[in-house]
Amino acid sequence: MHLTADDHPHSIKAYLGAVFFYIGFILSVFIYSCVVLLASPFLPIKSRFPIMAHWAVFITAWLRITCGVTYKIMGHIPKGPAVILSKHQSQWETFYFQALFPPQITVLKHSLIQIPIFGWALNKMEPIVIDRSQRSTALQQIIDQGTKRLKEGCRILIFPEGTRIRSGKNSTLSRGGFVLAKESGFPIVPVAHNAGEFWHPDYLTKKPGEITIVIGEPIETQSRSIEELMEAVREWMQNKMYEISTVEKQAQSKIQLPEVITMNKNY
Repeated sequence: MHLTADDHPHSIKAYLGAVFFYIGFILSVFIYSCVVLLASPFLPIKSRFPIMAHWAVFITAWLRITCGVTYKIMGHIPKGPAVILSKHQSQWETFYFQALFPPQITVLKHSLIQIPIFGWALNKMEPIVIDRSQRSTALQQIIDQGTKRLKEGCRILIFPEGTRIRSGKNSTLSRGGFVLAKESGFPIVPVAHNAGEFWHPDYLTKKPGEITIVIGEPIETQSRSIEELMEAVREWMQNKMYEISTVEKQAQSKIQLPEVITMNKNY
């Protein structure tokens, strides 16, 4: 069952569940961040990934216990390095994907690594840190550092929408991930999900229900232009979101309704 913003829970039970969840979330962020900071001088980068994956598994389980939010995966996790291009709707995918696609390098904005303790630990995972205000420099960083990490056997996670986009809202895709895939020769793996319907940015409470994650087949990049790759991923994401998201279907029906009325008038 997919829930929408109109039936967002406001009960005492929902608020208590959210409070308990965030208490566990904050405590676990502090504990795991300290573990990463203390262990990083002694562990190579690939040995640090399991620590973050373990934290992601814990948080996902804690969310299920406190708020009743579960998930299911459709499709297959790719074998080997790839550029993962995912929809971005909430905080949920930012931590769960650490466990879903290891070993993983994430493209982050610079401000995140400046957050005390958490940001410092995040920086120890050697992400690709970019300054969005310097677009040309940021793109070159993604290409250079991303290609290096892909050749080392890592997966690169990029949210091509650039920021969180609510369910049912249209967005444009940035070129960075597509250019990286094209220049490096590694495949693109598109990912769609409806986490934003259960982890809404405007509410403290979470909606009980099942998040659906769809992992697409790898898209070969060498024989296609960047524009063709962007169109293929955009169309795939749009189709999959329509399949799994009630909010997306409602938004599409509202867009299509005036067209039907106009056609009837013309007829």
